[in-house]
Amino acid sequence: MKRLEMRRRTFLRASLGGALVAVGLPALEPMFDANATALADGGAIPTRFGVWFWGNGIMPENWVPTETGRNWTPSDELSPLLPYRENFSLLTGYELKYPTLEAHHAGLCGILSGAPHLRLGSVRGAAVVSTFRDPSVDVLAARAFQGQTPYDSLELGVCRFRGTDEGDSMEHVSHLGPNRFNPAEYSPARLFARLFGAGPLTPELVATRQSVLDVVLEEANDLRRDLGARDRLRLDQHLDGIRAIERRLQTASRACTAPDEPFDLPDVDGVEPIPEKNQLMAELLAVALSCDLTRVFTITFCAAAARTPIPQAGMPDSWHATAHEELPPQPQLNSATRYTMARLGDWIDVLRSAPDGDGSLLDHTSMLCTSDVSKGNPHLHTDYPLIIAGGGSGRLRPGIHHRSETMENACKGTLTALRGAGVDAHSFGDGLGYVEDSVSEVMT
Repeated sequence: MKRLEMRRRTFLRASLGGALVAVGLPALEPMFDANATALADGGAIPTRFGVWFWGNGIMPENWVPTETGRNWTPSDELSPLLPYRENFSLLTGYELKYPTLEAHHAGLCGILSGAPHLRLGSVRGAAVVSTFRDPSVDVLAARAFQGQTPYDSLELGVCRFRGTDEGDSMEHVSHLGPNRFNPAEYSPARLFARLFGAGPLTPELVATRQSVLDVVLEEANDLRRDLGARDRLRLDQHLDGIRAIERRLQTASRACTAPDEPFDLPDVDGVEPIPEKNQLMAELLAVALSCDLTRVFTITFCAAAARTPIPQAGMPDSWHATAHEELPPQPQLNSATRYTMARLGDWIDVLRSAPDGDGSLLDHTSMLCTSDVSKGNPHLHTDYPLIIAGGGSGRLRPGIHHRSETMENACKGTLTALRGAGVDAHSFGDGLGYVEDSVSEVMT
């Protein structure tokens, strides 16, 4: 019997209310060669590049583990990542070489573009207003992969923006250059509509609208007849997962009364539902990557110098203010960082649970996880937080804690993540951020 062949990016298409619905398919056996180590046409399984960013840094004394190499024990702030220790590498002892006078600006621009921030002026006569001078690393990756997917990149956000008025560099992670940024999408419902082309979930349609899957059911059934047992199960799981997300969003939309964001997840007793939104965004990204809708993404968990409260972690007030004002040993700040790492763990778990060829989405991803400073008060750029998650399609060696004993340039971590995604970059950054070497200890 002739083996069924299928393009890696295949869609189930139909019309819903005049809008074209396109439901991408997950990684199925006909899309790959017989060993699932390459695509059916002989091309390599795609590698993805991502950035996972959170603001306000860490507490180095609670972040840096004692052991290095493999079989290291996560520190207090990294303890939520213990179940995923073999899925990422940790770099410590690295220093971002830009001055800390305008620490958040310099940190965010420095680690993500390797260049200094561009000052545009000031507000209130004191705080600086800035933008990115050079493109951020995700834009470099998107240019390398350009034209291979429907979306060059996806920019997602989790915690509602509660930052400062100090320029777009303090609000946005993805930048093309001065005053040109890619804003993050913070609404799971709007992201859902964007991915499937189904149009917005308007209040009038919530109670009566069809599922996006109902309108492609006939195509799905036709395809199912041609698939093997494992792929039928994989297809059913994929479609069931999309439907489960859709139901959660429809339930949330009925509970939400905010007129400006009718389909965002509603606050509960005044508290933002951070874990629920975090999980939905992670699952939607996994769908997008599984369907090869994009190969580049950025996640803004919370913005630079974010004033985000995290009452779920026992920090009811602004993160940024707490970093400056809480007395040592700063238990609220420490708890907020642990909580944030638990939410990073949610993304790692979702990506490593999604099959892709001979492994998982995480196996074929290189994701840089970092912040804008290494310590909230006083602001530092030493022991800069650097995590590289994923296997980079075999280019990376996850599971390692590598510590630099010479305060090497933190931008080496950024370049390592970029090369881990298969981007042929000779160097990264400029001036104080310029590097040519990767961190060889975490690369194959």
